[in-house]
Amino acid sequence: MTRRVPISEWKLTQAEANVMDVMVATGCRKAAARRLEISAHTVASHTEAARRKMQVENTTRATVLWDRFRRGGATL
Repeated sequence: MTRRVPISEWKLTQAEANVMDVMVATGCRKAAARRLEISAHTVASHTEAARRKMQVENTTRATVLWDRFRRGGATL
């Protein structure tokens, strides 16, 4: 496993953060796309960019970590 970037260095764009918030709420790219009124492809692009910045293995892990961060409980 690679060393993760500290939360302070994630530097997600506003669009990436918005998509991650909705992914936490919906758990599904298609539902997130409908809610945000953007394409599922755009949701996938933003979640992939966020995942890379967070240096986690997959979108599910990124979503869980983002949820913890937003709730104030994420630590790395």
